[in-house]
Amino acid sequence: MLSRDRSGAFRLLLQQTLNVILCRESEEQLCARPYERSDMRTDSRNSTKERTLIARVGTLELQVPRHRNVPFKTLVFENYRRSEAALVTTMAEMVISGVSTAKVGRVMEEICGKSFSKQSVSEAYIELDVAVDAFCNHRLKTTTCL
Repeated sequence: MLSRDRSGAFRLLLQQTLNVILCRESEEQLCARPYERSDMRTDSRNSTKERTLIARVGTLELQVPRHRNVPFKTLVFENYRRSEAALVTTMAEMVISGVSTAKVGRVMEEICGKSFSKQSVSEAYIELDVAVDAFCNHRLKTTTCL
């Protein structure tokens, strides 16, 4: 498969790897493997939920473990949120610099790994332009220190 479809192979490999990581993180948090009986067990599994993650190699379908009483925690999505924040910051900088919507669209496509319609890029650009303008022109509150 790698010789025929590299991006598909890397997408599948990344998806499988992240699913294994999620499973191992669940085992660590529960202090038990699936179906393992142990005095150390902290909670029980409560199936999984599917969550989509968009990466440069394509869309990944991840099986996120669910725990019965204590929420499952993972760094996988925290890293994704940081990437998403970096995208918004990059787009805001492009708006401030007056970069064209066509170039913004190409950057979004490169970062997100999928293409966006000109209309969606334009709408995102307008929303960011309004937010950046509001931030740049807001009045600062002054306070006196004692």
